[in-house]
Order: sequence, then structure tokens, then C-alpha cells
Amino acid sequence: MVTPAPERFETLKAIAGEQGHPTVLPTRSPVSQMLAQWSGVESFAYLEADVPEQLRATLDALGRAADPVYEAAAALDTPFVELPDNLAGDVMAGWFRRYQFDYYVMRAEQLHAAGKKIGAHLDGAVRPLLGLLVEAGLDFVEALTPQPTGDVGIAELRELAGPDVVLFGGVPGAMFAPPFVADDIRRHVEAVIEAHWDHGRFILGVADQVPPDGDIELVRLIGEMCEDM
Repeated sequence: MVTPAPERFETLKAIAGEQGHPTVLPTRSPVSQMLAQWSGVESFAYLEADVPEQLRATLDALGRAADPVYEAAAALDTPFVELPDNLAGDVMAGWFRRYQFDYYVMRAEQLHAAGKKIGAHLDGAVRPLLGLLVEAGLDFVEALTPQPTGDVGIAELRELAGPDVVLFGGVPGAMFAPPFVADDIRRHVEAVIEAHWDHGRFILGVADQVPPDGDIELVRLIGEMCEDM
């Protein structure tokens, strides 16, 4: 059984003050727990092939163990909760449909009933999963990585997501390091703004991290571009 710690949220909320809300990350969903903590990708595939009933029972048990944490998250004074899964469509699209979709729907309904917005982290291949996340009831998805390093075009992000979901990201982390330069960043950010500014439900950000060899001046460049708008 996972033990929730709501007092940690209250401490972080006091530190944040008027600057915002701490991000509430309950417990990884069962498949993501297996892939990240227990079996890894290859062994999970063998488990599905060799002992599917036992695998399903294990996933169900992991889901039940997280119930107290989600109940605590629903009771917190926060407007949003993020499912702490590091999703990538090229790794787990089929598994998400088979094993995680219903779990996401359940948690979305639970947290929506408590007045929360719910989201998830998707920084791998976007195309196989974004539509499924929207269908499952998510309100926001971060940190979306489009072309030139991702699998979808900048404008296509909204086509895949539909009109209502808040999208976060848009600037691949790889673009902050060679061979990309300031002109590449400038053209890319202008394209993101052109595609998504009028719609409004888009938060410009790195997808998902500036790499260790990234150029901080390119980060400042984006800030200056936004200030000049």
C-alpha cells in the first residue's frame, strides 16, 4: 500500500506563495510502474506473452495500491493533478490502449469529480498517444516534442489533440544545442506562435529539457521574443 503525504504539498504550497501551485504527482500508473521500476520493456513484453493473466492481476493490484494516494490528491487544495507517467508513443502505444486507457479514464473521472484538471507528460513520439490521452479525458498534455526531432509537425499538434486540451511544449530540447543556432530557434518559435497563438490553449515551453550542452542564450532569445509580442 502506498502512503500519501499531503503535508508535503502544504509545505511546498507555502514555499510557492503567490507564484503558483506545486505540481501534484500521485503514483505512476501500473504499466508505467512496471516499465520504469519493476520489469523494464523487454521483460514486460515476455510477461504479456507468457503469463497474461498474472500480468493483468499484477497491474490491477498496483492500481488498487495507489487508491489512497489519489484520494489524498483529490482532497488537496490544488487546481490540477498530473499523472506522473513519462509516456512515449513509440514505446507503449499498444500497451496504453490495452492496459492503461481504462485506468486513465478512471483517474480522470475521479479527479474531475473533485474539481481538478488532469494531465500527463508525453515527450516521446506524439502521434500514437495524443489522441488516446484526449479520449481518456485529460485536460492538458506536456511536454510535446514536434518536428524537427519529433514525429508530428507543429501545426498538426492541434489537429491531433482537438480544440479543448491545453498543449504544453513545442520547442524540442535538442534545438538548444548544435547543430541548431539562433536563427533555427527564431524560425521555429515563430512557427509555433503562428500555428497556436490565435487558438490560445498552448503554453510555449521546452520539450522537455534543455540538454547539458545547451546554449542558455537561446533560452533567453525565446524570452525576448515573447516579451516583444
